[in-house]
Order: sequence, then structure tokens, then C-alpha cells
Amino acid sequence: WGGGFFNAYDAASRLDLDFWMHVGDFIYEYGPEDSYPSPVQAVRYAPQPGGLQPPRELVSLQDYRERYAMYRRDMGLQSLSASAP
Repeated sequence: WGGGFFNAYDAASRLDLDFWMHVGDFIYEYGPEDSYPSPVQAVRYAPQPGGLQPPRELVSLQDYRERYAMYRRDMGLQSLSASAP
């Protein structure tokens, strides 16, 4: 999310679509040998306190719910969701 790869949703929201279907993942995970992008590497930030929420590896159902909710705050995704069922 911080990498800015959700821009296709905003572009698609301007198309005259009857419906849309997402067949990918909203949540991207990194293994123990990888790390989440630092705030310096991010091209955008979540609302305060900023960055990915929760700011750690996801291990519980609540963690996944928080991350999903953060992604769903993306204005382009909201526009796409509103433009077609």
C-alpha cells in the first residue's frame, strides 16, 4: 500500500463499468527475511499515526482486520466500489 500500487483503482473508477471483480490480494505480507518498506521508501502514508497499520507482521485476526480497513480507506478504491457493484 505504501508503495502506491493501488492507482489502477482510481483509473478504473472513471470507466463506464457494469461491474468489477478483484481477483488479487489486498493484503501483502513479507516473510521473516524481508521487511516492510520504511516511511522513507513509502510514496504515501496512512492517516496518523502514519505508515502501515498495524506497523508489524500480521499475526492475529484483529491485525488482518486493521490492515484491510486501512487499505479500504484508499480513495481510489472507494471510488471504484461506488461506481459499480
